[in-house]
Amino acid sequence: MEILELAFFILTILILILFSKDYKRSYGSWYIIFVFAYIVATRSIMVPDTDAYLSYFNIEDTNFKEYSNIVTFEYGYRFITKLLKYLLNESTLYFGAICILNMVLMKYGGRRLINCYNVSTTEEKSNKIIYISPLFLILYISFFGIYLNAVVLRVGLAFSLIFLAATFALNYSIGRIIKLAIIFLICTAAYLIHSTAIFGAIIMILLIFSNQKKKEFYISSLIIIFLIYLFNLSGPLGVIMYNLISSTQSDIAFFNKVGGYDSGYGTFEADGFSLKFLFFWMMSFILSWNKDENQVYYKLLNILIIGVFLYAIFRSVVLIERITDYFTFYSIPLFYLFLIKKSKISFWIYLFALVIIQIVFVLRITNSYVTY
Repeated sequence: MEILELAFFILTILILILFSKDYKRSYGSWYIIFVFAYIVATRSIMVPDTDAYLSYFNIEDTNFKEYSNIVTFEYGYRFITKLLKYLLNESTLYFGAICILNMVLMKYGGRRLINCYNVSTTEEKSNKIIYISPLFLILYISFFGIYLNAVVLRVGLAFSLIFLAATFALNYSIGRIIKLAIIFLICTAAYLIHSTAIFGAIIMILLIFSNQKKKEFYISSLIIIFLIYLFNLSGPLGVIMYNLISSTQSDIAFFNKVGGYDSGYGTFEADGFSLKFLFFWMMSFILSWNKDENQVYYKLLNILIIGVFLYAIFRSVVLIERITDYFTFYSIPLFYLFLIKKSKISFWIYLFALVIIQIVFVLRITNSYVTY
């Protein structure tokens, strides 16, 4: 991806955040959505997996009644591709449309989540937080947004749908039966787009039933997680589990998909220290110290820490991030809830650090073909 183009885009979002905070309302969210979609849609074909999705788009037909075995993509994603090809019939517009769909789901989901937070708060009405869409979107874009929209499109759509389902799981103003029905339908749609979205069911259970723990519990858990990762105490467990999954003679898409993530035991994660793990572990530590009496905050924190725990447990599996990302994805709303209550100076210091660190991480993936 063009670094200068992306840097200018990020700068304009920061300006929009400045105005939005001062006037306590969102400015420029549609500008962010469409410009980001343009950046993603016009990316270099050298960005990982872009050529594969481009080749798939070119060979996919627009017959909604037939799904030939030309690819292993899930039927839900293929249906979306058929629809977009029928309507647009141009690969750049196709990539842009997928990105816009993700961004709209995140924008809408972010608003719903903040509403859930405010309903759950025990503070006075004047202390309830506002939803600033440019802030929420830049937290999404700075790592997951770029990666999910430019590299792993199917997973990106699944993540956005699971996040939307999460906002219903946190909503206690609607009946339980209706809520569960909506969650089931959204998660099913996500599963039809990418089979690993089955982890969304675990996330929904955690959001509905988990509760706030004591600060000491979070801190001690994170210390144990760090020691497990540091000494690779769980290396054999990761290998045994993934060998078991790979050995199953199942036609279920989920097992086939996850079984493909077991290649290269110990050749990457176990031999080095993952900066991504360190980042999410440190942020989990900071977020655990943060004082917030809202149950929504701690339900999200529970999910993030479980993701970090899974990262440590299955360190020996190279592509374990494909699974742990389902959990660490909820760092986005947590970062928002953490930042929005900070003083002006602290807000900008943390925001700059979060955005820059995460963009550096993701550009190592998207721009791996560039020689500096």
